Amino acid sequence: MVQNGDGLEIRKDGTSVGSLGTYNGVPYIGYTGGSGGGIMFNGLSIEPTGVRTTRTDGANDIGSSSYRWKDLYLSGGVVFDAVAGNATSNTLDDYEEGTFTPQYAPSGGSFASIAYASQTGTYTKIGDVVTIHILIKTSSVDKTGASGSVIITGIPFGGGGSTSLGAGIGLAAQTAWLNYFPTGGWVNSAGIITLVNNDGQSTSYRQVPVANFSTGSDKNRLYITHTYRTG
Repeated sequence: MVQNGDGLEIRKDGTSVGSLGTYNGVPYIGYTGGSGGGIMFNGLSIEPTGVRTTRTDGANDIGSSSYRWKDLYLSGGVVFDAVAGNATSNTLDDYEEGTFTPQYAPSGGSFASIAYASQTGTYTKIGDVVTIHILIKTSSVDKTGASGSVIITGIPFGGGGSTSLGAGIGLAAQTAWLNYFPTGGWVNSAGIITLVNNDGQSTSYRQVPVANFSTGSDKNRLYITHTYRTG
């Protein structure tokens, strides 16, 4: 029985090219040519090795540019250059992309009816940072029963901070609103976009009132591209 070192050595034309052995009861397998390269099965950890029992740190790759693995499935996160057990700030623990359906709504009551000419949303979430893209435009609106301001619902992730300190949005374009169209806004913690404009006053803003919402065909168009932090 081998306690430390090779239990099986693989040779080609008399030259060692690989080995299988143990180190303090921990099994390893690897290439023995040049700088080596292998793995050691250390309990619940699979650790990289150089030649035989020598473990390496930051030297071995998984795959290469020409020979790649396919998918990686994790229940935890990817830790970048961090001290074990204290890796919170260096851990990528979430990546997600998908679609959602943005909807106009009033902050009070509800529209009697609303139909859309365009209503698309996509998102990418990396860690706690979300990027959304929205195109929304109405084909008809009946504002009966609606009051307050115009909001957009259906955002998949809420913004960090309070409503007043939430993540400000950027509007790429806006057309066909009544009087003063939206010029900005924020994503609150509930995943609702509050739209803002001003009524000709340069020193303050207001939440866009339902009165500024057009009721005709091909109206209330917004393009939104925005990156913000989640709560």
